[in-house]
Amino acid sequence: MLNISFSAINYAGISLHNFDAQFKLQPFVLCCRAYDLENQTSLNIRKFVNSILAEFGLSLNVSSSFVVSDNENKMICAFEDLKRIGCSDHYLNKILEKTFTKKDKHFDLEEVQKLFCLVKEIVEHVRRVHRQNKLSKKLQIFSKTRFNGAFCMLYVFNEIFEQLPQTLNTNHLLSYSLINKQLLQQLCDFLIHFDEVIEKLSDEQRPTIHLVVPLRQYLIKCCLVDHDDEGGLILTKKFIGI
Repeated sequence: MLNISFSAINYAGISLHNFDAQFKLQPFVLCCRAYDLENQTSLNIRKFVNSILAEFGLSLNVSSSFVVSDNENKMICAFEDLKRIGCSDHYLNKILEKTFTKKDKHFDLEEVQKLFCLVKEIVEHVRRVHRQNKLSKKLQIFSKTRFNGAFCMLYVFNEIFEQLPQTLNTNHLLSYSLINKQLLQQLCDFLIHFDEVIEKLSDEQRPTIHLVVPLRQYLIKCCLVDHDDEGGLILTKKFIGI
């Protein structure tokens, strides 16, 4: 489900995924259309999906249908009678989103969350005042709906870190001076592993469910603490790696 806030129109997409004798994945997009029901309850989502499938002479079979969706509660409830497979990319994205935007009673993530907020503030300012043309790369705004959105924003920001002062006013120069560049670099080096895994799991040519367990173990290994890690990164690794 995609919510286009400025138009107040919700869109839903449905696709079929099959693989041939050579195990080559064959995706078929059935539709991407406006969601016209009164709300997004699990019952209405299932009703919407069933009506689209019926247009193509298809239906969901309890014994043989597999449904892949994100892991929101309403999606889980909508297909609870079927064999539902959660989206691994969605799981990863939620973990990363929580790392930078949510308080946790067991882990003090204040340092990385403060850095994230400082970067986000500066990125939004530069884009708002239209000073991107002074930079060699276009800054990326954080988006919850974009997989590993925090990395996308931090990575470009880090790449052009030395160029940014020329685009900032006094207040934002102060915010800029508060950024721990060493921690920023280490976070980017750490998060790029998640970006690589998300890319591998998003392969549109081959099935990827067999990669979930080994890639999960790979990411757990990436969360092992190194002796030169900044304090904020150490807590981030421990939080994500549990």
